[in-house]
Amino acid sequence: MPLPYLTARETPQNLLRPDGRRVIDGGVHVRQAANEFTLTLTGYVGAGVSAGEDGDITFDRVSAALRQNAGRPVVVEINSQGGSPFEAVAIHAALRRHGAPVAVHVMGMAASAAATIALAADPGALGMARGSRLMVHRSTALTYGDTADLATMSQLLAGIDEDTAALLAARSGMSTAKAASMIDATTFIGAEQAVALRIADAVLNQDAEPEPQAAAGPRPRPQSKMELGAVLHQAGFSRAAADRIAAGGWPALDRGHDLDFDLITASLGRGAEMLLNSLKGL
Repeated sequence: MPLPYLTARETPQNLLRPDGRRVIDGGVHVRQAANEFTLTLTGYVGAGVSAGEDGDITFDRVSAALRQNAGRPVVVEINSQGGSPFEAVAIHAALRRHGAPVAVHVMGMAASAAATIALAADPGALGMARGSRLMVHRSTALTYGDTADLATMSQLLAGIDEDTAALLAARSGMSTAKAASMIDATTFIGAEQAVALRIADAVLNQDAEPEPQAAAGPRPRPQSKMELGAVLHQAGFSRAAADRIAAGGWPALDRGHDLDFDLITASLGRGAEMLLNSLKGL
């Protein structure tokens, strides 16, 4: 008896290109950062569904990545149509057992079985990109056999749906009855709605965080008239003007005092105002 699978087959165009090929090649990818690592999950969950025998997002690949980064916080990025509910449950359990902070970011879609993975985020750590969707629906299966086989499959599918409703209710605080009704209705949940329902915790900032910049220290004191001229030239003065300013200002600096603006002004005449505005930052 074939095992059931969960996938967003009801999605318009089924995430296919016009030639029928899947848009997402899929897989599990790791990106390292100083204090955490990112685990990007794309494609189908499990093997032998629509992703081929090797699969896209598999328990083996995810658990191997977690073992290799034991004790490090992880950010899981998801864009998946779903797949095997049992593979998803195994990945959910692996994330919950990671032993370090687990954040999940839904980047495009976390549908069906992929929603189970998304719900593994720590409390307060499930974010969704604006325009992304979390989708829950009844599990489905293609099966064959006699009446007993069909009855067994029906019971199995009902149990999977109950487990999904329990996860959704535990995450959000909603009743299991409400969660079950969302599953029965095949519900696509946007980022803002997910936050309102307390399924997700935040709508992600679409802009990348800026790289931290070292605080600018004081400009080094020029050590010669030539260095002073070079600083002024970098500030926008012509080479001739920079040299003239340096000639007037260097005697004051060379004596170990602050710049003598009167001395410099006297050497420049009409260029005094420009000089003062430029040199006050030295």
